Amino acid sequence: MRATYSRVLIRSLLVCLVAACLAFPASASLPDEHSRITPLESRVRTNDFATWAKTHPSESARALKSLVDQLGAFDRNVRAKVAALLIATGPAGIDALIGGLSDRRLAVRAAASDTLIRTLTDHHGVAPAAIPRYDAWAPTPERGRMAAAVRAWWQKRRSQPGRTL
Repeated sequence: MRATYSRVLIRSLLVCLVAACLAFPASASLPDEHSRITPLESRVRTNDFATWAKTHPSESARALKSLVDQLGAFDRNVRAKVAALLIATGPAGIDALIGGLSDRRLAVRAAASDTLIRTLTDHHGVAPAAIPRYDAWAPTPERGRMAAAVRAWWQKRRSQPGRTL
């Protein structure tokens, strides 16, 4: 009797999960997000992002914010594509990733932190120990202080003469 109850419960949960997945496909919000990312992606591919961002600051800021939001996607291919685009945008992408450290969603914060550290260490030669500590799981006040420390460190580093970032 107990085994039958467990099977019925598991079957019911699976049916609900499948129904939820069908009702809310992963691409449900993509048209608006995709319309913001497409211009950014084409500019990155043609190495024209910096110029485009200067002439279209609000559009580029929205596109970068959309990219950071998508770091929390369930699909790892989406996350990888988004991370690659953010890395390719250079300092603007780093600014956007630092903004993602303050996101209310844990998945976005954790992915923004990981992408930020990988970008700085792998692409810009920054020693991991030089980057201020950040914990995406920390309580909100502490997380806010850590994100502010990362932002201040980045601003100081950007303003130093001879830095290529």
